[in-house]
Amino acid sequence: MADLLLLQLPRTATASLVHAFAGVGIKAEVPQHLGQVRQAQRADVPIATVVRDPIDRYQSWFNTRLRSGRPHHPQIWNDREAAVFSVLRSANALGEALISEDPWLRSVGDRALVMWFNHYSPITQLAEIVEETGATVAGDMSDLPAAVARIAKLVGCAIPALPTDEAIIDATPESLRAPLSPLASVGFRTRLDEERAAYEELLAAVVG
Repeated sequence: MADLLLLQLPRTATASLVHAFAGVGIKAEVPQHLGQVRQAQRADVPIATVVRDPIDRYQSWFNTRLRSGRPHHPQIWNDREAAVFSVLRSANALGEALISEDPWLRSVGDRALVMWFNHYSPITQLAEIVEETGATVAGDMSDLPAAVARIAKLVGCAIPALPTDEAIIDATPESLRAPLSPLASVGFRTRLDEERAAYEELLAAVVG
């Protein structure tokens, strides 16, 4: 039986959180959708989540698929992904394509955004689950130790150490961590405005 439910939001270190809390004797479960959350929810089991800036998260997801999910979630490109990556070789290229004056290039960017959006799990969906379940928004990925401390306080356990083992951490390789260009940032902001609004609202709920 779980001691903690962590709402799933891809690319927010959920696996690291599960591993960390296991280290202090807390069993964390990660329901994959609202139905599973409803089944697992109990009055004595805290529910928490960590959020991440939608642009950063989408960039991380793009880079995960660019390397075919390796090494933690290997999955070869499908035909549509192969077609996209033959044109867009970086998150910068995708962001810039989204507002390109070239209709064909813009259509490639649009297809890429739509193709991955469901797998990326929009934060607007998370916001609906948080509202229904009363889950605690523990913090932002940019300050994960603070979020971990809030979750530990919620559960009533010692603050665990986050794992550093690369076999557990599914981090983006340094070679792919290029900052977004101003133009790419504008492209992502233009297309992810609803996501960013939901993110800011959830982040405002963080207490302490």
